[in-house]
Amino acid sequence: MMILPTYQPVTWFGTYLGARLETRHSTWCNTAQAKPVARALAWAMGGLLAVTLSGCAAGPDTDADSNAKMVSVSQRYLYADDPALAEGSNLGEAGTLLTSTHRTRWWQQFNDATLNALVVDLQQQAIPLKMAAERVNMAKSYHTVVESFKVPTVSVGAGYYNYQLSQNDSLLGPALNPLGESIAGLPPQLSNATVLDNQHDGGFVGLSVMWELDVFGRLAHQSNAAKIRVEQAQIYQSGLTTLLTADVCITIFSTGEQRHALPY
Repeated sequence: MMILPTYQPVTWFGTYLGARLETRHSTWCNTAQAKPVARALAWAMGGLLAVTLSGCAAGPDTDADSNAKMVSVSQRYLYADDPALAEGSNLGEAGTLLTSTHRTRWWQQFNDATLNALVVDLQQQAIPLKMAAERVNMAKSYHTVVESFKVPTVSVGAGYYNYQLSQNDSLLGPALNPLGESIAGLPPQLSNATVLDNQHDGGFVGLSVMWELDVFGRLAHQSNAAKIRVEQAQIYQSGLTTLLTADVCITIFSTGEQRHALPY
């Protein structure tokens, strides 16, 4: 959850500005010519204050420093004997293989075919893992929706309409009757004419383009918050997968120890 900061100086400035405008307005209103000027100035300063407050509500910048060195906890403790590797320096080919394969499928290092099969079944059929995967998909979909606000939205619509008017209508019904019924002495060309037609049809085509300029970075902060939500869902999914996989490994190892401890 992102907590938007409050800016007390801006609030104080708005209160002070409002008081000053009220004082100026009461002074200028002594003459009839100064009233429009004071009113226009008040509206202009009020709009400027609203724009300033909307910019302050954009939120803090939570982007990480691009120059900061990111070192994972597992990497630090895995290479505790080698300070250079523990601090995130060049791991070499062996380190790259370890971070790509052994970290994601660490249970395969036990070289147990039964354990590998059970872990695969667990990760494919466990309901909690499926729910975690759906949470990741939901977070990604939300991030995609937020990202779409940065580009123009184009809407195209078209349609056809057809409707009829009834002579029994209390409001428009008389306009559908021939003019000869209400006005006598009209020529035949006009006596059969009506004010309105009872049959109406037509079509329409519309195009609308909407684009919000991210002047104060509101959309950028929303996108960053949605990205953090995706990362949180992925971390939860990874942690839950590791926890359930470790439970399977502990169960297999405990069963093997008990089997060897039984007398034959």
